[in-house]
Amino acid sequence: MTRIDITKLALLIIQDRKVLMNRTRGKDKFYFPGGRPNEGESHEETLVREIQEELSCTVDPRTMEFVYKMEAPAHGRPEGTFVVSHYYFAHMEGEPVASSEVEEISWLGTEDYDRLTDLGIKVFDKLRMDGLID
Repeated sequence: MTRIDITKLALLIIQDRKVLMNRTRGKDKFYFPGGRPNEGESHEETLVREIQEELSCTVDPRTMEFVYKMEAPAHGRPEGTFVVSHYYFAHMEGEPVASSEVEEISWLGTEDYDRLTDLGIKVFDKLRMDGLID
């Protein structure tokens, strides 16, 4: 079987030990804000664009700090498809609101594992181990 990798970039937004997550229209699970880079687009450019599209907020690319790179089988995709995600912290301006293809945003914690993908659970476990969430 051929492995297919989907590269994604995500912003980790933590407040009061909860993580801001979004759910796209038609999806049953929550994802980290972010998305796939366009051809020739840097990680910084991708996150600035995606956060503006999804949350109507502005990310300062000069404050971006790489945190994790993690992968897992892609939720809802054929077997052999993996998501390889790069996670960042960054300063964000504005109050997040669901926009574009995002149907819902929510502050989630480890008690919400049933609302996350396998990759989301892996990242939440790492955030908890690193003392960033409960």
